[in-house]
Amino acid sequence: MILSRCLICIYKVPLLYPHYWFSVDPSFEVDLRFPNFTEHPLLRLSQPIECTLEEGELLFVPHGCPHQVENLSPSVAVSGNYIDSSNYTAALQELKIQGWQTLFSWC
Repeated sequence: MILSRCLICIYKVPLLYPHYWFSVDPSFEVDLRFPNFTEHPLLRLSQPIECTLEEGELLFVPHGCPHQVENLSPSVAVSGNYIDSSNYTAALQELKIQGWQTLFSWC
């Protein structure tokens, strides 16, 4: 039996030097595995929320929360996106930016 475990860290967006290229979801300059505090001094202020998930557990990461996952043992993970009233407007905006809104004209 393989007992899977993973460490999840959730960060605050401004401290990761976000860039919004062609999406409402940012990409980040910071490499969290090898941080360069000279180039990214705000990263020192970052205090991520960390949690360890054990086999069978689930974590909901809200829209817009940058996160990093590290598998602590061999793992099989399933990830999905969920749209409800908390992120509906952002999801529509992302569809428009990506050019998909015409496919979902009922939105």
